[in-house]
Amino acid sequence: MGNPGSSFAVEIARKIGLPEEVMGTTLVLVCFHENGCEIAHLGDSRVYLLRDKQLTCLTTDHTEVNRLQQMGLISEEEAKNHPDRN
Repeated sequence: MGNPGSSFAVEIARKIGLPEEVMGTTLVLVCFHENGCEIAHLGDSRVYLLRDKQLTCLTTDHTEVNRLQQMGLISEEEAKNHPDRN
């Protein structure tokens, strides 16, 4: 049998009309300690720092469209309109 949490997520997605094929998994982990923090992330989520009313992106997402943009294969404008964008 599958993960009960996954089944719950699929059930909720169906209730709100979200197709299952667009569902993904993301993880953001920030571990604070006395010397600062460690950040780990996976998927299309990003980690931001809010300081002095300024928002700074600390990570990049792990999506195909972002990878294409980072490699210089598509422009920022093309990324915004790419059929595989999130």
